[in-house]
Amino acid sequence: MQIRFLRASVALLLSCGLFAQTPAPQKLEFEVATIKPTPDSSLGHAPPGLPRSPGLKTYRTSLSNLLRTAFELPPGQIAYPDWLYNAQFDVVAEVSPDSSVEQVNVMLRNLLVDRFRITLHHELQDKPAFDLVLAKGGPKLKETAYPNAKPVSDGSLEITLDKNDFPILPKELAVQARVDWMKDGSFRSTFRAFPIAELAQHFSNILTEAVPLVGNVIPRVFDKTGLKGRYDFTLEYSNFVYSRPDNDVEVTGPSIFTAVEKQLGLRLEKSKAPLDMLVIDHIEKTPTEN
Repeated sequence: MQIRFLRASVALLLSCGLFAQTPAPQKLEFEVATIKPTPDSSLGHAPPGLPRSPGLKTYRTSLSNLLRTAFELPPGQIAYPDWLYNAQFDVVAEVSPDSSVEQVNVMLRNLLVDRFRITLHHELQDKPAFDLVLAKGGPKLKETAYPNAKPVSDGSLEITLDKNDFPILPKELAVQARVDWMKDGSFRSTFRAFPIAELAQHFSNILTEAVPLVGNVIPRVFDKTGLKGRYDFTLEYSNFVYSRPDNDVEVTGPSIFTAVEKQLGLRLEKSKAPLDMLVIDHIEKTPTEN
């Protein structure tokens, strides 16, 4: 009888646990927040008369920028009406000084959704991208001389310059690194023990300046080379910013596309790839009262 009683007690405790309710997580919100249209005469200037306080967050920008900040998304990954670019607002909010950047962004997100009555959804849309592939003739890359190299953090390298004032990595330095250097509008990037998948990410940053954005989408580069090793190489190319007609600097170096093919034996091909888009279905032009 005692064994049966113990078993019944355990079953009773378990069944009671099924009905225990977990408290809902508290919604992250600013302690106090106001949203007002920015006066035309004060665009680009901080709202006047605000006290300096570590617990005060202020924004003076377009509604489109507020949304990108709140949802932590780059340009082109939020689909919203065009009028949002010109709708300027002042946001002043009080927040606990120990709140993280991520928490503050969530608070801003909740504020905008509530005050502008925003409804939204996510959907995958095909957007312009680039594939990094093998060029005709194959890669011109050599396996790294530093197979045991460990990644090095940015800014922790001591480097020297060659006769052309470009940086060189010491031969005895067994680290995985990338060193970028600009001179007269030309770039030289020195790579050591670098995987091609990470090189594709590097190209994504370069193409942000070198390629006109389509729908404000930051170019994404996908590694389709099939190369699995790590390599030592140098890449020299012209900087798009300095090659514009209105700039006084004369640039004679190759474009990033020519450099990749001629120097590395790889090629950047235009393609499309699904991108997770945040689509604003509804948003009011005027926020609810503070």
